[in-house]
Amino acid sequence: MTEHCKRLIAEGRMDRAGLSVPPPGSAIWWAFDATWTTSDGARVRARMTLAPQLDAGRDAVAYEFDSSVAVPGVITIVAEADRPWDFTWPSPATMFLDRNWVWGPRPAEFGASNAAGSFIASGSDLMIADLNRTPWCTAVISHDPRPWERPARQQPEPALVRMLPAGLLGRIVEIRVYGHDADTADRFLARRGLGLEYGGATLIPASSCRHDLSRSQLVLPPQAPGVLKGGARGALADQAVRLAAAPWRTTAAVWDALMDLRENWLMEDEAEPDASVLARVRARADALSARVTEAEKRDQKRREEVAAAREQRDQALAAARAAEDELKRLRAQYERDTRVQLLTTARNELAACRAEMDQSEALVDDQHRRIAWMQRQLILHGASTQSDPDVVDSADSPATWDELFEAAEQLSFVLLGETVPTAAKSLRCHSSERLWVHHSWEAFRALESYGQTKQVHGPDVVPHFSAYLRTSAAVTIPRTRYAPSESSSVTVCERFRQARTFPVPAAVCEKGRVLMQEHIRIGTGQPPAPRLHFYDDTSGATGKVHVGYLGKHLPSPATN
Repeated sequence: MTEHCKRLIAEGRMDRAGLSVPPPGSAIWWAFDATWTTSDGARVRARMTLAPQLDAGRDAVAYEFDSSVAVPGVITIVAEADRPWDFTWPSPATMFLDRNWVWGPRPAEFGASNAAGSFIASGSDLMIADLNRTPWCTAVISHDPRPWERPARQQPEPALVRMLPAGLLGRIVEIRVYGHDADTADRFLARRGLGLEYGGATLIPASSCRHDLSRSQLVLPPQAPGVLKGGARGALADQAVRLAAAPWRTTAAVWDALMDLRENWLMEDEAEPDASVLARVRARADALSARVTEAEKRDQKRREEVAAAREQRDQALAAARAAEDELKRLRAQYERDTRVQLLTTARNELAACRAEMDQSEALVDDQHRRIAWMQRQLILHGASTQSDPDVVDSADSPATWDELFEAAEQLSFVLLGETVPTAAKSLRCHSSERLWVHHSWEAFRALESYGQTKQVHGPDVVPHFSAYLRTSAAVTIPRTRYAPSESSSVTVCERFRQARTFPVPAAVCEKGRVLMQEHIRIGTGQPPAPRLHFYDDTSGATGKVHVGYLGKHLPSPATN
């Protein structure tokens, strides 16, 4: 190694080289430092160290070809330049070691290897495990269809290495698989989501490498140029260079080695570069200065163009915002006018429908009253002297709410709650008051007749008010007015349930209040849409129907 470095210094490719002192307390056996200048003027400082192998079960040995020199341990090379690294620069490995050196864990197990990065492997899984501990390395498994014959230790450089930039020597390791060993390698690669085609090649990124290559770009078929054949740079070399250029997570060992190189650089002052190097550096500096000046001028011109473009953009945006605001205003005004027109039309149609509904309701009531009178006449077999049903109903129906409540006190099976007259005050002085009073009296009479019928025939014949309305009773109301319960949207809401809970005698409920879901529609759906709520206790302790409410429609999802 010393002779190799001296030769490079003599050739002008290396500036200085020599042994260094390992840091106190470290496990490094020895260190060798070197510095050189690249062809484009970059200054590189590098250190190669030899340390014991931490994994006692695996021996790492470096050999010199055709020599008895064997160095067990781990060789680490760290290099740093004063500018971003360029792959066209010489590899630090070739600056310290010539290509007569080979290295690797147990070379007899893996076959021959060389400084160019080629291993003819029979245990590629172990080799990949070793490479995973070096995140800067990229492994390439290639397949040679020819059967393997034990080669000499030193192998010629494979086609892949000849196609790579010089700076990648030692960073891309090619593992050659022969003959039917491709099946074993394919099964091994399948665990990593990859594979190996017959006569092809596969790139295996390090676990810390952050690349953007797909599986089809990592697993190359045998037809890809540059796979195991000489010639122009092909797909395999291109993808290998892309992987080498991809960023990778720095490990603690790499960071410690770099810090050691920076903080413990003990080599004497580096020799001044010769005149030719200085001339090249000055020429390059002048060229860079000229390029910077030209770039600044172009940058200034572009800034002015960008400023003018931004001013035009701001003016266009302002005009667009003004147009958009005006469009929004016109659209909102149009929508308001449309909504007002639609609402007015809908209200007029609703009023007409409600008027028509009231007329239809009055007609239905009149027909229902006449049918009831005819049924009574049929029952009496013509014994009645009345010939006009309007005379009978007019004489029996109260005209005001007060008369209604007085008449209700004479009923035997209908009992009004104390709060009913108070709730009915909201219905006074309405244009439909006379009709509502009449409907309420018809409801009271039907409930009274229901109680009488149930007492005579029993609950088996008339179990509830709905069954009563389906009979041919003399006193009844249209079934469309009656609702046996409330909707589920009302019953699940506690506020709506409380609004329909009214007082009853203690004989009906110990708490003195019950939920009255049964109700009779007294008016139409037009507000106040009066309703009569009652509780059927005809089969209970009192044997009566308890009316708890008579007034405007109680709160519900439709009215609230």
